[in-house]
Amino acid sequence: MSTAATVWVPLVTAGAGLIAGIGATMGAAILTQRRTDRREDVRWKREQGDRKDQWQRERDDRQEQWKREDSLRWLQDKQAAYARLIAALDEWDQELGSARAARTVDAEFREYEELWPKELDTAELKRRGKVAREVLALVQLMAPRAVGGLARRTIQDHEEFQVIHLTVRPTDPAYLNARWMRLLKRRRELLTAIRDDLGLEISSEDSDG
Repeated sequence: MSTAATVWVPLVTAGAGLIAGIGATMGAAILTQRRTDRREDVRWKREQGDRKDQWQRERDDRQEQWKREDSLRWLQDKQAAYARLIAALDEWDQELGSARAARTVDAEFREYEELWPKELDTAELKRRGKVAREVLALVQLMAPRAVGGLARRTIQDHEEFQVIHLTVRPTDPAYLNARWMRLLKRRRELLTAIRDDLGLEISSEDSDG
């Protein structure tokens, strides 16, 4: 073997080792980078998933809050409608009660005629009846069907008492009073149904009439 060949053998061997070493180092670096990239990808997906879950939870929370607020507003509006109806019936009953007393007062108690004149104030009765009917439309829109139906029948009882029983003469006092008590009973039933719909306790005054 020549001297040149002898020199090249170690160089080639060293070069091959160097190349192998570089290749192994590069391979390890590439593998490490891939693992790092994979871990980063997993972490990124996890973070994205966490963000999505957090966004979904926030969205669900907002929707629940909106539902609660809508439900509260609806309840408040319904309470207001019920209160307006009861107030309208109160005012109507005051006029109807005065008219009933005028129809049933005994002739010997003439002084009562100053409080309950014989002639009906039909304009005021009609006005108060109109107010109650207008509120009824809102109550029927917002109330459960049973409560709305009972409210409608209560208004009908008032109209029937006003139009038929107060204008017919001569009026039998006993019959007129019986119809009046029936009207008040229907109204108590309505008030009980309203309290039940709102989840309110029924007072002994309401149940006894």
